[in-house]
Amino acid sequence: MDKQIALQGMAVLVKPTLINDPDNRKNQVGVIAMASVEDDNVMVSFGLDGHSFFPTDALLVLRKPEDMRRDAQNDFTLLPFYDYADIMSIIELAESSSGALRKEAVVIAMKSPDVLEYTMVSLSTVLGIKHPGISRGYYM
Repeated sequence: MDKQIALQGMAVLVKPTLINDPDNRKNQVGVIAMASVEDDNVMVSFGLDGHSFFPTDALLVLRKPEDMRRDAQNDFTLLPFYDYADIMSIIELAESSSGALRKEAVVIAMKSPDVLEYTMVSLSTVLGIKHPGISRGYYM
């Protein structure tokens, strides 16, 4: 129950690599409206565009800001400056208590595959839910 409460209002990105996507929501940013972790079912609101249901491994969420910062600083010389700058901006926004700013961080993360990799993680990973391979129709 605590996980359900903590998930409500969280900004998410529907995986860009989603294969099984009947509502055509791939690569869209939304907010978790309701979640049933036990059933692996998450309702995501897309504002005026309605809502859709997803399993936890179809959604990406922001990593912990301290983890993003550590990894980006470790790889500073490997990243293009503009990606590093975007990652630092995302960290600032992710540390905010404002849901709108955290949603903006997710939007910025979509700019580059490298930035996405440094800043986002599957919701199923955060929750510790194991999914078998790509049998559910998507990967990452």
